[in-house]
Amino acid sequence: MDYSTGNLMLAGTDFDIAGVGQKLQLARTYNSLDAPAGAMAQRAWFTYERRLDTFFTDEVEWYDSTGATVSFKKKSDGSFTTPDGYSRDLVKNSDG
Repeated sequence: MDYSTGNLMLAGTDFDIAGVGQKLQLARTYNSLDAPAGAMAQRAWFTYERRLDTFFTDEVEWYDSTGATVSFKKKSDGSFTTPDGYSRDLVKNSDG
């Protein structure tokens, strides 16, 4: 619980299977403030979920595996501005 924002984040692992190389794991995160409806439920996301939404012509929102939102603003040259504090880049490919 983040008392400054009131956000409650809970994480749980539903199953975890060890293997040679990568393991198979299904985990989920509940985010009380910053998550849209995921495949499981409102404000709950599985670890494999990611999504891009284009609600506006000049902004794209990326949702990570916790449901947290990162907003990218479109610049006049068509590229996107990465928000301060993030090391992610959003690029539109020439094929769409």
